[in-house]
Amino acid sequence: GDHIVETDNAYLKFDKVILSAEVSGEITSLLVRENQKVKQGELLLTVDDATYKVALEKAQARLLKAESFIQSLRASYQTKQAELALAVSNLEFADKEYRRELNLSQKKLTSEALIDDRKHNLDMANEHRIIVEKELAQLLANLNGRADAPITEYSEVMEAQADLDLARINLEHTKIVAPFDGFVSHLPKLGQLIDPGSPILSLVSD
Repeated sequence: GDHIVETDNAYLKFDKVILSAEVSGEITSLLVRENQKVKQGELLLTVDDATYKVALEKAQARLLKAESFIQSLRASYQTKQAELALAVSNLEFADKEYRRELNLSQKKLTSEALIDDRKHNLDMANEHRIIVEKELAQLLANLNGRADAPITEYSEVMEAQADLDLARINLEHTKIVAPFDGFVSHLPKLGQLIDPGSPILSLVSD
């Protein structure tokens, strides 16, 4: 016995983590058994992902809708620009007609009724120009002040993209994988309901 050391009060130190849920749902598959050795990245269990797949599809649809909305605003802006150019041209023509009638009136070569008609046309043309300019300004405001910015820089598209990214993350979190090599323990039961932040199982490094 001189060459053998014995003790009943020794321990080994291992890294141990508690894996927690990131999403809520029912455990639909348990791919490991108690004290099984697993490799980093190995799939341990899955959570029901039906709701998260639907959320992802909705987020994708919202992104497409937001992009379509911006494209529609851009098209309306371009159309309104053309309408404004026409309104300005009509205003200039109405102004010329009115001034011509005024010159003729000084020579007693036109009637007051015709002058009034030309003045009415001028006022109408000016009012139309003002309305189109306001509509154009509103469209530009809806485009965040930039009609030619990359579509990904508009707030509606950015918000929809953020929702889509979150939906993808949540769907990915329905798959629980080993963060490092080790042994799994304290496994949950198949069909068990879990909530975000609740512990699922333990992983002890090897």
